[in-house]
Amino acid sequence: MNSNNRTKSSVAKSVNGTIVYPLYVGPNIYTNTTYNNFWDCYQSVKNLTLSDSRYEKVKEVSEGMETLIRAMEDEFSCNGICTPGAFYFFRNLDAGPPTQNCLNGLKDVFKDKPLAIGILLLISFFFTIFAFITSYGLCYSKEKKH
Repeated sequence: MNSNNRTKSSVAKSVNGTIVYPLYVGPNIYTNTTYNNFWDCYQSVKNLTLSDSRYEKVKEVSEGMETLIRAMEDEFSCNGICTPGAFYFFRNLDAGPPTQNCLNGLKDVFKDKPLAIGILLLISFFFTIFAFITSYGLCYSKEKKH
């Protein structure tokens, strides 16, 4: 997003020893519209793809992906998997930049589940082996000679 310096201002400042670029929240130079969040900007640019060839490379975000990103932002107050992005997709820009990635939130949700999942996988493995052995016996039983 910042390849053309559209999302970050050119003035950097240091916050707790980390270089931070304040977000540019001015109007879009093509539509003269100010956006409150990234999703509104994306929707506007996506609509421009029909009339402006400069935006033909804008990819469609599926409804499922939109739902997933929205749910993770709401549940974990995060953005990005490995590192947080410069801003949230759906939250207002006034909320400030994300402070944590979503991977840590997902790890916290599933940290108590691996043992239960492992036990279920072992049980299903044994049932599968049992089913294979019994079906093998049914299909390849020796016929009695008279």
